[in-house]
Amino acid sequence: MRSTEPASGAAAVWDIATPSRPGPLPGVGMAGFVARTADPVDLSVVPYPAVTVAVDLGEAPLAVEDGDGGLHRGSVVVGLAPTGVHGRGRAIECLQLRLSPVVAHAALGGCAAWGRGVVPLRELWG
Repeated sequence: MRSTEPASGAAAVWDIATPSRPGPLPGVGMAGFVARTADPVDLSVVPYPAVTVAVDLGEAPLAVEDGDGGLHRGSVVVGLAPTGVHGRGRAIECLQLRLSPVVAHAALGGCAAWGRGVVPLRELWG
C-alpha cells in the first residue's frame, strides 16, 4: 500500500524495512511498514501484478475498504488488480507480502476475489 500524500510528506510518515537481499523463494517479496504518526493515515492501494497479503501487527486494526464499499478489519489479502481499495488506520504496523499468482495459489489456495477484491486473511487461513 502506498500513501496518497506527496512523496516528501509520505516519507516523513513511514519507516519501511525490506530485506537487504532477495529471499530464497522466487515469487515472494516483503516489506515492513510502521507509521511514525498517531494521526489517521489513509492509503490508496496501487494495482500490482501480485497478490498482496497485509498482515496487521498494530494495536488498532487496519481498516481496508474494497472497491465495492465493503470494510475489512485486520489482516487482508488483496487481489491482482484492485480498484478503489483504501487502507486506513492509526499507528499502523504491518508486514506486506507480495506473492506471484503461482505462489499465492500454492500458499493460500484458489480465491475468486483475487482478480479485483479484498478478502480477510482469516477466511483463507482460519
